[in-house]
Amino acid sequence: MIDAHGCQQLHTVINAQDELVASTDPAWIGALARHGYTLDDAGEIAQLAGAVRPLSRRSAQIVRG
Repeated sequence: MIDAHGCQQLHTVINAQDELVASTDPAWIGALARHGYTLDDAGEIAQLAGAVRPLSRRSAQIVRG
């Protein structure tokens, strides 16, 4: 049987680890820079920050049905 709560916790840990690696990995940061992207103080791709809120709002609408 799959424990939904355990899966959710594992998902949270994996996301946190991924965010840490993405914001500190020199190869990733270099690849972004080669394509004209930078990371902001929060570790997000600065040039895509304007897309986050609209996409998140739309995701919430889809979930609500």
